[in-house]
Amino acid sequence: MDLEVVPSSKWVSDSPTLDDIGRIKSFLTKKGTFYFPTLENGLFSAAAGEGGDFELTGYRNIWLRDNIQIAWAHLAVQNDPGIPLQCVNSITQFYARHRHRFVDIVEGRTDFQEPMNRPHIRFNGSDLSELSEKWSHAQNDALGYLLWLICELVKREHLSLAATDWTLIAQLVRYWMVVEVWTDEDS
Repeated sequence: MDLEVVPSSKWVSDSPTLDDIGRIKSFLTKKGTFYFPTLENGLFSAAAGEGGDFELTGYRNIWLRDNIQIAWAHLAVQNDPGIPLQCVNSITQFYARHRHRFVDIVEGRTDFQEPMNRPHIRFNGSDLSELSEKWSHAQNDALGYLLWLICELVKREHLSLAATDWTLIAQLVRYWMVVEVWTDEDS
């Protein structure tokens, strides 16, 4: 079957074989489907591009949820732990650098009802800095995906317990307790 001309809805029969799946994966790989350009630190911009217009759009920035999903795809589909490890390492560096977002809310110094006071889920991936642009950072699910991927990497023995910033993880859990994540609506 020539996957170039056959509609994708016809690529798989009711009883696909491993050869069918392998052929589709090979085709998609050749087409660049699984290629995601990364920043030097392993993070993924919202879109690929360069130049003035690209800079103005904000798509050079990274979104936490998107990065976790792309990193997970590399682990689950490509069986490549290197990419998610680098991505998680850079994200945890960002949150360690801006740890005060968790601490200030846990200690009651800032109002978590104001989304800009929360841990930022959209930031400059190149230098791991926060963005001053007003954004809806009340996105507990995105932070939950980060915790999930860290645990998945530890469970699969790709990330050692010693290399994990457990203080940051504990602060995340305390933060969720303060915002009452079970009732706190995402932005």
